[in-house]
Amino acid sequence: MPVRLIITSSSFRQAAYVAFFCLIISSASIFISDHFLKEVMHTHLKNMILDDIKAKSSLKLFEDSHKLTNYLTNHEQTQKYDELISYTFDKNKALLHGDTSVLNLDELKSIFQLPRRHMAEFTFHKKKHVLFGIVVPLSDGGYYYASYNILPMLNNTRIIPLMTGAVLFTVLLSILIISLPFSIRNMLRVNKILDVMHEYANGKHQVRVMNNGYNDEFGRLSDETDLLLSRTEKLMEQVRTANSHIAHELKTPLTRVKNRLINTSAIVEGQALDELEEAAKEIDRVLYLFRAIMKLTEVENGLLSLKREPIHSVKLLQDVTEYYDPLIEQHNISLKISVNKNHSFYADYALILQAVANLLDNAIKYAPDSSKIILRINQQLDTTYIQIIDEGPGIPENMLSQVKERFQRIKRSGTKGFGLGLPFVQAVAERHHGTLSLANCTPGLMATITCRNESVT
Repeated sequence: MPVRLIITSSSFRQAAYVAFFCLIISSASIFISDHFLKEVMHTHLKNMILDDIKAKSSLKLFEDSHKLTNYLTNHEQTQKYDELISYTFDKNKALLHGDTSVLNLDELKSIFQLPRRHMAEFTFHKKKHVLFGIVVPLSDGGYYYASYNILPMLNNTRIIPLMTGAVLFTVLLSILIISLPFSIRNMLRVNKILDVMHEYANGKHQVRVMNNGYNDEFGRLSDETDLLLSRTEKLMEQVRTANSHIAHELKTPLTRVKNRLINTSAIVEGQALDELEEAAKEIDRVLYLFRAIMKLTEVENGLLSLKREPIHSVKLLQDVTEYYDPLIEQHNISLKISVNKNHSFYADYALILQAVANLLDNAIKYAPDSSKIILRINQQLDTTYIQIIDEGPGIPENMLSQVKERFQRIKRSGTKGFGLGLPFVQAVAERHHGTLSLANCTPGLMATITCRNESVT
């Protein structure tokens, strides 16, 4: 199944949109939580340093830098603040206490640039250390810098948002994977509805979606589609039956009128006789129309049982051309037959013969004099193709599908008809599980009847 169809399905796109939105939220939450954890950590360390400063201030250690140095030297390792890193400077900015392996003297000089009036936060960023601390100006002009190495804490806290992001990403990926089978199922159900509508539009009026008991929106859509197709088919059948019924009911009185006109013509003469003869011809045209409608309705509604029998293709074309030989000679048309001499197929001979005759009649009617018409029959797999190709003006592209409907015909000077020939051919092809296709050859038109090679109906 094409991946593009799955990706463009509405269900999968909705899941992707939700996952993408959640991914944005989770990404933002990672940065927010990382920032929040850093703030919490800084606040906690700041409170710890302030507690240390308050404790030393209560001992009045900030009045003398040397006194503070002695205290730090004697109490360097404490149980509570064992990770505290501190530095002490005298009034001459000389280092009295502190580990220069963590911060060297050049780096510590930046402390002296801070204003002396108040305590100030100060952070040193190094490859292996990130020292966050507070600088306290001493009464004798010295400095005290108390700090913590926050790099291990940053590394530990950074794992939390990363793990959270990984969990969220796994959840989002799971959403997409779980939604995939539902998307495929919904897409297949929509495609089934589309296929049924397409087949129905191509004349297969018995097709249905057949919902399998699903009570979701696609199931209800399938039920409504089947209901609509059934009602449409019923209305079409009623219209066709009404046409046939009307034609049948009018056939008898029109025949009587024609007989009376013929009887009247025997006792009149002159212009009145000519008018009666023209009236009789018009009645013949109407009766022909009624017969054509009735025949077409019988074929479309399946009222005629197919008599499938093996048909020899050469004999079929010979019978058709034999009937039209006088008309072909009259128009000086060159007729070419292309068929395998041993080819045969199963079909209703009378219906196929009439369908081919209708197409050949149209080809002769529209083809110019001294042109060529090709009758061709070939087979591909289990389908037989009957083709009639002429060199006439063809059919406008926008009319190719319309001319196969009832009473739809191209208005050209010198041509007569009711627009029932091609619909009849289409109905015959459909009864043989095939189609009628029309294609312009520039010049000319190629009409193709397809029928399945089946020995039974």
